[in-house]
Amino acid sequence: MIFQMLANQSQRFNVKPVDASQADSPATLSNVVYSSADPVNLVATPDTDPANVNGVILAGQGNANVGIVVTAKATATEPDGKTTEVIVGSITIVLTPVAPPPPPPPAPAAALVFVPIGSPTP
Repeated sequence: MIFQMLANQSQRFNVKPVDASQADSPATLSNVVYSSADPVNLVATPDTDPANVNGVILAGQGNANVGIVVTAKATATEPDGKTTEVIVGSITIVLTPVAPPPPPPPAPAAALVFVPIGSPTP
């Protein structure tokens, strides 16, 4: 995955376990550790917000035009409570000097469609 942000911005992230086909896994994560390949330009700090358990805050340090890989490593415990695996994931953060362009505006209205309300009556 690639995520783009301004070089002086920060962004909160979290990770979730997935299986080999990228479907959500019911495993529980513990010992989550994040590391930045370039901590001078992108700092990875644990997120202390209880709403973002195992989260991280990635903060650019003002240097633009760099792509930095951030890696997460965690222990996944399967629902049986006994089977564990150490799993990893990564994201590339691209730091830019200016804001990325906004998404295009929505398409203008072009037609009306009928939407049934309730059930038919006799």
